[in-house]
Amino acid sequence: MVLLGGVQTLSGPLVGSLVFSSLQDILIRETEYWRAVLGAVILFLVLAFPQGLAGFIRSLFESRGRPA
Repeated sequence: MVLLGGVQTLSGPLVGSLVFSSLQDILIRETEYWRAVLGAVILFLVLAFPQGLAGFIRSLFESRGRPA
């Protein structure tokens, strides 16, 4: 959950736990292979967002605030 949300932010573990729990609940209802799908999604998210989801969101807001 910490890697998913982001290690370098205080809100990272909170974001990671919310995303993990929500994703797990959705996948349990939708498929019997929820563990494999959950693992693949988490692997993709960790590779796609090395700073975690909270770090990615923070960088989006920082880049919007800067004048071009």
